[in-house]
Amino acid sequence: MKLFATNIIYILFMAIILCSCGKITQGDNKDKQASPYATAKSEQTPCEKPVGNLSDKTGSSYFRSCMPVWAYSQVYGDAYYYLLSDGKSNYTVMRDEKEVGRFSIKDGIIASFVIDADNAYAIVHQSSAAGMGYLVRIDYKKRYVEKLELDFKLGWVFGDSRFNYMQVQDGKIFFDNREQYSLFEANSGEYKTGQFSLCDTKGKSVIPLVTTKELQQALPYVNLIGNVFVYAIEKDGKINIFNYDMQSRKQNKMAEIKPEQKSKGNLMVYVDGDYIYCKEYAIPVSGGRPERILDAALVYYNGSRAFSTNSKYIYFLDKQYHLKRYNKKTGKIKGYEKAKYMSVDCTENYVYVKEYKEAMLSGYTGEDCYYDDDVEDPDVNETTKLRRFK
Repeated sequence: MKLFATNIIYILFMAIILCSCGKITQGDNKDKQASPYATAKSEQTPCEKPVGNLSDKTGSSYFRSCMPVWAYSQVYGDAYYYLLSDGKSNYTVMRDEKEVGRFSIKDGIIASFVIDADNAYAIVHQSSAAGMGYLVRIDYKKRYVEKLELDFKLGWVFGDSRFNYMQVQDGKIFFDNREQYSLFEANSGEYKTGQFSLCDTKGKSVIPLVTTKELQQALPYVNLIGNVFVYAIEKDGKINIFNYDMQSRKQNKMAEIKPEQKSKGNLMVYVDGDYIYCKEYAIPVSGGRPERILDAALVYYNGSRAFSTNSKYIYFLDKQYHLKRYNKKTGKIKGYEKAKYMSVDCTENYVYVKEYKEAMLSGYTGEDCYYDDDVEDPDVNETTKLRRFK
């Protein structure tokens, strides 16, 4: 029996894990336009200090939504990963359009998934357990799945929806260990924080972490990059961006933004080698004033923007779902074709986009969740084209 679970979660495609990407040669549009934000003067406060090598290239990975499976994709290192499913809990792991492994889940359906080096991790939900789930470690090359018996409540963990913060790095999972919350909380968008914790999957233990009140307040919009957490707090009409070093246990203010209007919800911060990104703003990491480079980018249901970056460009989908490219050096924006896409990810040499399909769009916007109690992915035959440009 098929069910429609509306507004239980906000699923969004995280086309925002920042990595590297190369030049597009297919579908060139000669109509180039200068960015209205690249040279415009701003009243914003400049970045207070350079952040050195703080970059998402050294970062960890978020658990990404797998409901439905075709919404999942991830850039890890300089490779693009996604999953294929036969609708019967059997999965194929794809890397750059080539099969690299397989695995099966025997008890439940995958809610979220993440690649971490040679392993993968997934939150598996049991339909008979009122939304509660369990964590598994997957060696997809050897087709081995290990259930991790850890003492923490998973509740509704759907990764990209940000209703639970959960991020993995080198086998260590950082998460907000809190009591299971009601569906009212998921529907209303409220978030009640718990104990910020570290799950050591090798030692199979959960360790409470001491952080700052600002980091705690920023949950679930926290991003771990190397040994540093980055996050933002809005107060008195300003968005203050902080970083917290786990080793020194010191918090520093990185930048300040004065938005034109009060922000709602998502204040997620991303970093690459050139910019700090928050909302529509991009702040030079070497010091400088915020630029509204992502003002024209498509905004997903929970406030996240559809973009991905590299050492040369920022790729994004505009509000009409068209692919655009911002040149970091010249400040020019270039358009490509008139085709519509639902998501964008890039590596150093390629950019990946999933073609727009009305029946599948809600899986990316988070406006609806479609699943079945008996079949892992009832839309397994509802597919879209994955396009790769070089």
